[in-house]
Amino acid sequence: HFFFFFTSTTVSLCLMSNLSLKSDDNAIRSTNNDAADCKMSAIKLGYYEDPILPILVTEYQQRNSPIMNRGYWSRITALHNIIKRFLNNVNEDGKQAQIVCLGAGYDTLYFRLKKSGYVFKGYYEVDFTSILEKKIKLFKEAKILPSRFNNTNFNNNNIDDEEENIEDNDEGNEFNEYHVIGCDLRDINKLKSELSNFGISKEHPTLFLSECVLIYMKPEYSFPIIEYGGSFDIGCFLIYEQINPDDPFGRVMVKNLEMKGCSLIGLHEIKTIDDQINRCEQAGFQYINSVDMLTIYNGFIDQNEVRKIQRLQMLDELEEWILIQKHYCITFAFNHIDLINNNEDNSNENDQNNNNLLKWKKFSSILSNNNNNINNNN
Repeated sequence: HFFFFFTSTTVSLCLMSNLSLKSDDNAIRSTNNDAADCKMSAIKLGYYEDPILPILVTEYQQRNSPIMNRGYWSRITALHNIIKRFLNNVNEDGKQAQIVCLGAGYDTLYFRLKKSGYVFKGYYEVDFTSILEKKIKLFKEAKILPSRFNNTNFNNNNIDDEEENIEDNDEGNEFNEYHVIGCDLRDINKLKSELSNFGISKEHPTLFLSECVLIYMKPEYSFPIIEYGGSFDIGCFLIYEQINPDDPFGRVMVKNLEMKGCSLIGLHEIKTIDDQINRCEQAGFQYINSVDMLTIYNGFIDQNEVRKIQRLQMLDELEEWILIQKHYCITFAFNHIDLINNNEDNSNENDQNNNNLLKWKKFSSILSNNNNNINNNN
């Protein structure tokens, strides 16, 4: 989710002083609606498809600039491709994956992946309870979820369904893998406890997804979450967030968010791509790559699709586009090289470290895989 102008679908937490904590959290909660409106703008103009989001965005009014629409498409396409490659590799190994979506908000990734035929050991969404309560309520009203769905840690049995008697257990079982958890991410012990209560297993390959979430937290709160992800037998962490706050554009980016009550607290310490990599190394991950969004857009995403998207709307602010893309990055870290499906013959590689490096480079090129484009696999 793009914040400030690529505001996140979900944002988790700001932590200031105790006096301003409540107002800061409310400001963060409000970005969920802003982000959903921004996504709807891109969807309405044909950048990508998402039949689920309109159920959550009932009063859409906003039409964003071409630069924002293109930015959302770039982020969603890149992250979607990484997640699908992760799931494909796990499935080909005969296993089932788990995904933990931190600060999930109105994110609809679970339903898009499910429509593509993916199944999970568990899919976990975590965010403020107030946001997720409304999300589940709307899904039940639209019959996206059965009225008896109760894989949450809050009371959501508030839908009066006169036809509930026609819903059998099989319909409810369809979503047994989907878990929705209201939790303040600053409380790592509660996060671990709630995930454990809903059956998460450290023995299954697990991907943690954080889209502009950890950056709203002090490192003393965000680092234990990354460290927790690294404690899984096959643990992966996928992070999308801002970088480079100290140049002129970065200072404006930070100031604009602070004016909305959302301070990028984590950006004061994790400023650069090198910082992103170092943080993941310290959390126990061995294989890490971090790339700015301009590089991803120009080099990793299928350029045929890029040209198609560019024809949807003309972009006059090319210099601004370049600046913005240089101030966002994707970091992907994992702790187990066997996650990577490598069909190439590396028999001439006697050095295991070099062999692992080749595997990682191959995995890092997944964003150029034409078969993984989001528009072809909703």
